[in-house]
Amino acid sequence: MVQNINNHIKNIININGPLSIDKFTQIATSYYYSNFDSIGQHGDFITAPEISQMFGEIIAIYLSEMWYQKVNAPFTLVELGPGNGTMMRDILRTIQNFKDIYNNICEVALIETSDKLQQVQKNTLKNFNNFQINWYQDLEKLEGKKFLIVANEFFDALPVKQYLLKEDKIYEVVISLNEKNNFTFGLVSDVSNMVDIDKFGNNQLIEVSGHRSNYVNKISRKISDDKGFALIIDYGYLKSPNKSTLQAVMGHKKIGLFDKIGESDLTSLVDFTELQKNFKKNNIISNIINQSDFLLQYGISERAKMLVKYGASREKIDYQLNKLISNEEMGSLFKVLITI
Repeated sequence: MVQNINNHIKNIININGPLSIDKFTQIATSYYYSNFDSIGQHGDFITAPEISQMFGEIIAIYLSEMWYQKVNAPFTLVELGPGNGTMMRDILRTIQNFKDIYNNICEVALIETSDKLQQVQKNTLKNFNNFQINWYQDLEKLEGKKFLIVANEFFDALPVKQYLLKEDKIYEVVISLNEKNNFTFGLVSDVSNMVDIDKFGNNQLIEVSGHRSNYVNKISRKISDDKGFALIIDYGYLKSPNKSTLQAVMGHKKIGLFDKIGESDLTSLVDFTELQKNFKKNNIISNIINQSDFLLQYGISERAKMLVKYGASREKIDYQLNKLISNEEMGSLFKVLITI
């Protein structure tokens, strides 16, 4: 199976020349999500909703509060890249306690390109049958008047291009084949003008994602002019580390990018400053805070105490809470962008 995807990519390179990082990632990621169980203890990586129900519950509390403040009308609840459907299940279960907002959900719209994951999500959400849950390939296919959009670990999976400044000249990092027909990194002169030379110094690398910018534009078209709001959670940075953040993960461990092509999860850190700038270009103002600050602000500590009070294992809840809010775990690496 892997040999097939390897050969497929090698054939593309042999016919068309070196592949940009984003094209390589697109091909490998599409194959991966179509064929492998990616998320959870038995998958390759674990997301916050899989760590604890508290994560989705706090998201639900935030959505409810913002709905009362900014929407207060029938709306479409949207999740981009819903994974196993765990977060949406926890959101809907919690929002049932807020009848005003629950009764105003016109549609739950899940943006998912993987048929395999769609089936998992349908099974996870099968008990919520009192309103429409629909699946879409693309956000732009949605119709509606008001939108609440959530995305957890969605943007990190969208491909990036990489650029290196060498001897005051910008090169794009590409993937080619060496004399042994193995994958290797190469450089080609940049002719795209996507990158400002002032953004980095010699021998420094930056990552740019047109895919992420495009998705910000899609979200903006749905929520602009007071039609709703968006909540984006992901691992990322405010200032570029000036090095590659592209990583392959398999069995919860980092591996080499070319080790298990099509069998490993490929992601990169999200440039939250760039996301914020792109929203601003669309006249949408946003705030960025650490995941720990967001979860604490909306009551995760109190929720943890309540779960223990009603019989949950204190050791288990403390472990989950630490995973989500500790700066040694997800607390500060993960950022939350909130449109306002």
